[in-house]
Amino acid sequence: MKTNKQKLILIVSYLIIFAANFDSLKAQNEQFHGGVGDGSSVAESSPINFNEINYSGLDLTLSINQAASQTDPTENSPINFTVIFSENVTDFSSTDVIISGTASPSTAIVSGSGSNYNVAVSGMSSNGTVIINIPEGIAHNSVGNSNKSATFFDNIVSFNGQNLYVEITLAEGQINPTNEATVHFTATFSENVNDFTSSDVSFWGTANPENVSISGNGNIYDVEVSGMTNSGTVVINITENMVANVWGKQNLASINTENQINCDYVNPSLIIDYADGQENPSFSSVINFKATFSESIIGFSAEDIILSGTANPSIVNISGNNEYIIAVSGMTQSGTVIVDIPENIAVDIAGNQNTQSNNINNEVNYIDAPFTVEINQASGQNDPTNISMAAYTITFNRAPVDFDISDIVIIGNNTAQNIDLSGSDLTYTLTLSEFTSEGTIVIEIDENTILDEYLNGNQVSINTDNRITIDTHSPEFVITKGQYQNNPTNNSTINFKITLNEEVIYLNENDIVLSGTANATEIELTGSGLEYNVGIKGMSQDGNVKIAISENSFTDLAGNLNQSHESYEIYYDITRPNVEILLADGQTNPSYSLPIKFKIAFSEEITNFSDENIVYGGSENLSLSVSGIGKNYEATINGAITNETVAIFIPAWQTYDKALNPNNESINTSNSVTYLGTTSANDIDNNIIDKIYFANGNLIVELKEFPNNNSNIKVFDISGKLILAKKITDKKSNFPISIPENTIIIKLNVNNTQKSKKLIIN
Repeated sequence: MKTNKQKLILIVSYLIIFAANFDSLKAQNEQFHGGVGDGSSVAESSPINFNEINYSGLDLTLSINQAASQTDPTENSPINFTVIFSENVTDFSSTDVIISGTASPSTAIVSGSGSNYNVAVSGMSSNGTVIINIPEGIAHNSVGNSNKSATFFDNIVSFNGQNLYVEITLAEGQINPTNEATVHFTATFSENVNDFTSSDVSFWGTANPENVSISGNGNIYDVEVSGMTNSGTVVINITENMVANVWGKQNLASINTENQINCDYVNPSLIIDYADGQENPSFSSVINFKATFSESIIGFSAEDIILSGTANPSIVNISGNNEYIIAVSGMTQSGTVIVDIPENIAVDIAGNQNTQSNNINNEVNYIDAPFTVEINQASGQNDPTNISMAAYTITFNRAPVDFDISDIVIIGNNTAQNIDLSGSDLTYTLTLSEFTSEGTIVIEIDENTILDEYLNGNQVSINTDNRITIDTHSPEFVITKGQYQNNPTNNSTINFKITLNEEVIYLNENDIVLSGTANATEIELTGSGLEYNVGIKGMSQDGNVKIAISENSFTDLAGNLNQSHESYEIYYDITRPNVEILLADGQTNPSYSLPIKFKIAFSEEITNFSDENIVYGGSENLSLSVSGIGKNYEATINGAITNETVAIFIPAWQTYDKALNPNNESINTSNSVTYLGTTSANDIDNNIIDKIYFANGNLIVELKEFPNNNSNIKVFDISGKLILAKKITDKKSNFPISIPENTIIIKLNVNNTQKSKKLIIN
């Protein structure tokens, strides 16, 4: 049943449609009937009976209004609209309807037929207006005429079907916790409201807030709370039905996303104490303190810590949260290490700055003592040793926390089959055994391989006595003559040298075995290390002096006994050498030829003998040379003249035997020769030949003039046998020739002049 209002709306709609088309219908009717208005001077016929006209040449009109039963505003969905076309249409559907409005509808469903339709709108996502519209040209009558744009009486409905929500959050920029005197929340409604006041807000909390005020409009408001009397919480809430939207829809209870703030008006305090395990005094290169704040803070860094103290600390690092570990290092000497934290260098989350630190234990005495380790041979360890075991004592000045065999460097003989490390605290023993070869073992520990309890790395090991030699071989030695010792010798002390391949112990005079034909009686042993000298005295005659060392007389440092060794001898000689002068073999006296030779025979070998040690007499043209070695020598004299006597003599102290005994004066058995020379041949041709004679095994021819290329000499013995044939090429020529026994015949051809002459040897 339509109300009077709805009937009126419907009538007006029809009138509007009729009025909009009346003039057009009239003009067309006049044209059709030849009336006055058709423009063709055709007289009208009788008046038009519209009930008898079935004319479709006009565009369609339509109106849109709220459905007769639709309330406005409404909380219900769907919302219905009535669409009336001026005549029946055949193709009007839901897709032809345009929906809009602040309620954001999403669905329109068309029902009905002919010229009268209902449009049901739904899917509103918020409260607000719902509007529909139908554009021109989307619906058609049976002859294809399309509709004009819609006319409206009321195509808008206010939708109020969504709940009115309000969400409480912290205001933008509001810190929680905070130390501000006022705190701010944001109340966000799902749509605009116009009656929200401070009385609509409930507030409470342990901070005892006293005041609340509201600012804002529309759907977003700032809620300011103040008057807090102490630290604690501030909480706000909006209960249901306190606020309405523009259509009177009241709110639901607030969604309290962030409706609580912690107010903190107390400055954070802190306490500085030793960190757990920190000792005082401390040997550690890092000293740890603990800074405990009364609450969580921000903005605290190592730069905020004040370092002081006589140890000159310079480096600080912090770690942790709320309870911080302060690690201090860089100390340059022993002394105090002090840390302080001033006020106002850090803030809590609310922004309150810290107070000055309360220092329970903020000072440590630092002792600059490095972590050291010393290596020595173990007590009772022989070095060298002939036992296949080497033991070392390793001593720390502070207990290590991670010491094991892998930290030890073994250098040299590392053929030990067993390696064992034992001990604890400060002292350890390293034992190596079952060596497969000899050699020296050196033990070292590199720096920073071991940590002490303060996490200090060790210094490189102090190697006081870190070497042990494994030696299982007997000491070797040789006996030779002593330095500067002659052999033979005439010294009253004869020195022998003992050279060892290693140091020995227990070697003394009793280990020396003395023998020899010189009948020596005294032994003196001196020296050390690898060389010793054995001085022998008391020899009673010429002869040899021998020494030897018995087996197992001494040991090396490892305890290995010596083996025996062959004796070594030196000849003792205090007898001066004699020398006898005799004619050399084949030397005649008198002599008819030169040179003249003497034999010099010493009683023993001598040294440094030369012609300067011989005294000789004769004419001033004499020359002397010596040849020979050892005990036997030959003196050769040249330059003698005919019928002179040549003599030699050797004084005492001219030479020495190998024992450095000087010679006695020579025994002159046959020490002189008379030289008679040869008969001259001056009578051959005094115009050409100056003289012919024998000298030093040569036939010498001296000419008065230079010979030509054809000059020669031939010499025959008395039997006529040719014994020499040579060219003469110089004014003085020497021809080697054996001296004949009596007469030779000389034939000369000099400058094409031939001469011959018998030469009688006297």
